[in-house]
Amino acid sequence: MFDAELLFDLWPEQIGTETRQWLSRRGNGGQIMDAKVKAFIELPVLEQQALFKAVPDSLRIVGLSGSWGWHNVNFTWKDGSPKIGSVALQSRIFNNRLSVEILNGNLPFLRLKNGQVELYPVLGYGDKTLKRNLEIDATIIGDIRAFNQLLDLPTINRLPDEIKNLSNPAGMIISKIATKSELQNKKLKLNSVSAEASLSDVSFGNLPLNETMSEGNIELSLEEDGKILINGSGKLSGVASTFTAQRSEDKTVKLVLKTSQSEYLSNRIGDFTKVDISGNSAMKLHLEYDTYSKSGIVDIVANLQEAAIDLPLLNWAKFPGEVGEVKALVEFSDNTVKNVKITKVLFGTSHAEAVLEMSPNFAISRATLKNVKFPGYDIDELIVTIDDDNALNVVAEGGLIDTTFLLRTTGLSQKRKITFELSSARLQLATNIALQGALVGDIDKFGSGTALLNGSLFVEQSPLIEEATIEASFDTLHETLSGTGLIGGAEATLSYSNTDTDTSQLIIRSQNAGRTLLGLNVLDTIRGGELLLINTYNNKEFDNFNTKIRVTDFSVIEAPKSLRALSVLSLTGLYSLIEGDGTRFAVGIADIETNRQRRILNDVRASGEAIKFQLAGEYDRQTEEIQVRAILAPLSLVSDIIGFIPLVSNIITGQDKTGLLATQFEMSGQLSDPVTTINPATVIAPGVIRDILSPGWLTKESGIRLEPLQQD
Repeated sequence: MFDAELLFDLWPEQIGTETRQWLSRRGNGGQIMDAKVKAFIELPVLEQQALFKAVPDSLRIVGLSGSWGWHNVNFTWKDGSPKIGSVALQSRIFNNRLSVEILNGNLPFLRLKNGQVELYPVLGYGDKTLKRNLEIDATIIGDIRAFNQLLDLPTINRLPDEIKNLSNPAGMIISKIATKSELQNKKLKLNSVSAEASLSDVSFGNLPLNETMSEGNIELSLEEDGKILINGSGKLSGVASTFTAQRSEDKTVKLVLKTSQSEYLSNRIGDFTKVDISGNSAMKLHLEYDTYSKSGIVDIVANLQEAAIDLPLLNWAKFPGEVGEVKALVEFSDNTVKNVKITKVLFGTSHAEAVLEMSPNFAISRATLKNVKFPGYDIDELIVTIDDDNALNVVAEGGLIDTTFLLRTTGLSQKRKITFELSSARLQLATNIALQGALVGDIDKFGSGTALLNGSLFVEQSPLIEEATIEASFDTLHETLSGTGLIGGAEATLSYSNTDTDTSQLIIRSQNAGRTLLGLNVLDTIRGGELLLINTYNNKEFDNFNTKIRVTDFSVIEAPKSLRALSVLSLTGLYSLIEGDGTRFAVGIADIETNRQRRILNDVRASGEAIKFQLAGEYDRQTEEIQVRAILAPLSLVSDIIGFIPLVSNIITGQDKTGLLATQFEMSGQLSDPVTTINPATVIAPGVIRDILSPGWLTKESGIRLEPLQQD
């Protein structure tokens, strides 16, 4: 054993000059052990006698062999490379090839063991430009941060950008690293690096979308062509996950990630989509990322079966345990989401497809939804655009669209301007009001707005007005509608308004009362006339309201059987009074209360040249039971009596005690087959002719109509 420095002192300068110089620069210190070296030198024949006075240039080493151990040496393979201290190695030269077995060595926070160095050819036979190959294999154990620093040194520069950009790396690594270099003209060029590594208890930050990794266990392979293969598991922002990844030779990164169920993932989805999601979610994603353009696509399948989702905006919610799956493609660049394409949304029986375009601050700038089907919605296409002021433009077309979300002050419409253009076979405007057609309008930040409705308006699934053009205005407390259209084929106008209480009022006017009442399914016995109909609703459900109808200058004809029971003309005895083209009336008035299935006829009256009548009663639409009482006075009898009795004044004053006759009716039982009771001999007291000819007579006589009829 002797010091290595002695070796370099004793090494003849004329033998292996470049090798001696390279070793003296790369290694220093330590002890040489068990050295056995043979050198074969070729001398010119003429100079054999002067061997010990030979000129160095005349000497030529033609062979070199031997072995030695070198312990506790400090070594570096290139100028500027880190020094490896306390190296223990065993070397041998054979067949012009230097093989070095590195037993161990130390780097800052790293340990070197089981290494191998190959240098060939050792002898250049006088060719100073000869290229030599240097191959180094070694196992490195230690701190990940130090290992990254080693690969990132300028002399190596083989740390992948994806790893270089990670922040605060920590953990342990066991890596087998192999390098291939070229030594020429006293310069070393690193050609390739390959490695296999096992990482444990790994943590780092600055992943895409600012996620972090902790408690990671990763297997990594770096191939000579630059390809990287990764397989492992860990906690991605606290969520237990498994993953595989690879970076190809063109530096395209592919990643497959699968997470376990976690509440954090639900929160992240909620933050990204601005949707209220709670409970646990899981997902599987496939990432393709171009490191040159810093852009990529993520294919995501999210399992939301254990999550709860609340969309008060659309009056819809999902409960934990219900089927929930979302498939999406996310395009991003420079760590910013640019576009999201949702290829599948399945919640129970609800599903949709969507494309979301994102702004730089991760907000949705445009959303295109297709084939949207869930309670209240059957939309072929929905496009929502959001400008820099957070204002919305909504365009939708489909079979069923619930528009009530536009009137809400929370969710989508909260403190933002909205313009909308909707067309559908059914636009749900309120609980029992729907429009078949188009709706165009806008809403300001405070919930006030205007709209234009074109199409057919339905109330409780029955057509109210067709081919209508209706203007609407509303705020957080009030709504008004006004417009024109066809009701029963007749032109009509309507207006609707509500108050800050639950009451509202609908007014309909028409110059053709008969067709309008037929279109409203009220009566089909009226022909002609001018109509004023006022409905006053007492609640938001529109099932408790008062109806007042006034019709002037109209005719009454015989009613079809289906409506005869509720018609004035269904009362036995009236048909004989109907003239061929109907009986003319100057005015008809109705006051009807509706309370859910119950209809109360407070006052129904009509007056014409032939007759006057008044009725009251009740009808239950659920049981189809009816009870109506009425009083009838044929006014044609008045002129007959006056012409027949000479002393008209006596009748008016009641001196002859005879009076005039009126008829009382009562109808009860089932609507399909009512029982009609008639009292044709009711005597109107003397002096009543004066009352008959005055507008208030029915009011005075109506007191008898609800009393039980007396039978003879």
